[in-house]
Amino acid sequence: MYTIKELNEKYDLELEKVISEIKRKNAKRVLLQFPDGLKPEATSGVDVLESMTTAEFLIWFGSC
Repeated sequence: MYTIKELNEKYDLELEKVISEIKRKNAKRVLLQFPDGLKPEATSGVDVLESMTTAEFLIWFGSC
């Protein structure tokens, strides 16, 4: 599992912005869609987001 810093260094995911928006909207459930090249890292991104928020995350693995 990557840390938020490692993910942000490797990819420009703007996780701080995503976390801020989830908290601002008090989101309970969030659907995430990743480009095909980042799908292998999707669960690491969700792990980070889950550790920083109280939202439930779903990953869309369909084509973009």
